[in-house]
Amino acid sequence: MKSEWEVKPITNIVGFNPKHTVKKGALVSYVEMAAVPEHSREIAYFDNREFKSGSKFQNGDTLFSRITPCLQNGKTCRVSQLAKDEIANGSTEFIVMSAKNSIDKAFVYYSPKTLEHKKLQDLSPEEVKNAFNSDNITVFTDSNDLVENLKSNNWNNKNLLMMSSGNFDGLDFDELGEELLV
Repeated sequence: MKSEWEVKPITNIVGFNPKHTVKKGALVSYVEMAAVPEHSREIAYFDNREFKSGSKFQNGDTLFSRITPCLQNGKTCRVSQLAKDEIANGSTEFIVMSAKNSIDKAFVYYSPKTLEHKKLQDLSPEEVKNAFNSDNITVFTDSNDLVENLKSNNWNNKNLLMMSSGNFDGLDFDELGEELLV
């Protein structure tokens, strides 16, 4: 890591297992681990169950598998299919990650070449944006376009969190960090 970079806890921008109130016995949308497909951002289905215990989440939250085999198989998803202000319930096997208010911009990058290589269905940037159920997302399919956009922003006193299951088409993160801090 570069000496001028400042290390801060991820909890500055992400809340873990946020506190939501759900009355015991209330009928809620429920997500079991089997409802999270491998390598997909969408929850496949919801059950309706009486709330007893488990994780609680809402639209915009990310469900992250806490058990190793599921994590290795890509069982992570972003919640986007609930009604406005609805709180849902899920397996105790999920870690719930919720963005804090300090996040101003959201960028999504994916490689159509990777989708083709993995024999996955083509996605348009509009489909990706709709899956997040947010107008505050810019979608990129070319890593050079992403880098140029990142360079056009002022990152002083701001956080930039980049998460990936790949390498952004070989992007050199140290070099990018140097360029963004100029």
